[in-house]
Amino acid sequence: MKVIEEWLEPRLPLIYRNCDGLVRTGRVLAVAPAEITVSMRGVSCGSLIAVHTQRHGARFARVRTVREGEVGAVPIEPLRGVGVGDRASSTNAELGSFCGLGLLGRAVDAWGGPRHPDCVVVGIEDRAVPLERRRPIEEPLCTGIASIDALCTIGVGQRVALFAGAGVGKSTLLRLIAQHATFDAHVFALIGERGREAAETVARLRESPRWPATTVVCATAEAPPHERLAAAYTALAQAEWLCERGRDVLLTVDSLTRVANAWREIALAAGEPPAHRGHPASLVTTLASIVERAGARTQGSITAIFAVLVDADDQFEPVTDVVRGLLDGQIVLARSLAETGRFPPIDVLRSASRLMHRLVPVHHMANAALVRKALAALERAEDLFAIGAYAPGGDAMLDAAVAQRDRLERFLFPGDRARSDPLVELAEIASLLR
Repeated sequence: MKVIEEWLEPRLPLIYRNCDGLVRTGRVLAVAPAEITVSMRGVSCGSLIAVHTQRHGARFARVRTVREGEVGAVPIEPLRGVGVGDRASSTNAELGSFCGLGLLGRAVDAWGGPRHPDCVVVGIEDRAVPLERRRPIEEPLCTGIASIDALCTIGVGQRVALFAGAGVGKSTLLRLIAQHATFDAHVFALIGERGREAAETVARLRESPRWPATTVVCATAEAPPHERLAAAYTALAQAEWLCERGRDVLLTVDSLTRVANAWREIALAAGEPPAHRGHPASLVTTLASIVERAGARTQGSITAIFAVLVDADDQFEPVTDVVRGLLDGQIVLARSLAETGRFPPIDVLRSASRLMHRLVPVHHMANAALVRKALAALERAEDLFAIGAYAPGGDAMLDAAVAQRDRLERFLFPGDRARSDPLVELAEIASLLR
């Protein structure tokens, strides 16, 4: 009877669409940090198994592999008290997520809990968006960051990567964008972050007047890999739930690298070989299934900014390389800029928006191209400046860029100074460069 009660009153959001009214039972055969083996028949991949312990109640795991008479399951919560011989049961229920208006103005766990009365349980995976429900991205999104709005404009419904090394300022920039951007609702996924930093982020978001329209989904660094992965899917499910009701949603994920690392742990524990520098071949499919669910819909939109923690500042490490090919643009933060106190430390020449030409007028594109040329000329001449070999008159573009160097610096790195209209300032700088 206790087994039935634990399935009828679960702590987790469960979906019973594949249940047939039977409860399968078995025994734990082996326990490992990343997988448990259970003797059980009649369950399928994706189903949940409850392991019933004497002191800690039911501990849940998700079926990853099915063999003759045995299943391998990935724990979705710490396996305290689980040992060989413990009873296990399954109803073929699947793990879902709590979504709805009850999540707005709250910080929740990886499954949207604890449950709120204004929440529903929805599936969190395999929700591909049909092409007929997508629409073109035609409206620019004002982020309040001059270098983004002026030089790599992104649109409502666009999917963008934020590439940065550790400690360069990606989390701060995400909070700044959330503070200034225009949207109806904000879903912030904190995945694999330190507990202190997650608490500080939630505290700062609570101080914002936009907190009543904000949902924070959090799975900190010590959480099991399946919990960190579930946090990404729950954030997507909440963003989709709001989008389906006509809202323009800003989705920020910090960071997609920790999601990829969680998937790597799950895949390697299931026996998948590390094909590419320690990452399994299925990494591309998994990341694509996440990022493809954002975008502009016929009703509502999800503008997604995925932070990517660049390992050792290597722009061609596996996760960075995969994400670059999946998204519609990238914003690159440079450690050299952050170390010299220039904020936001956006490397404009390595950042790009693939949709900017469709979002801004022709004269805006011309001004942005001219400013980029000036910045490129200054970058090429850095060695000349360092040794004092620069002499005016040899390069007209470089001479014009040098004359406007201080103004470019103030434009790109305003710090805490009051922000003027970036498009007006861009036009003025471009006029002076001409």
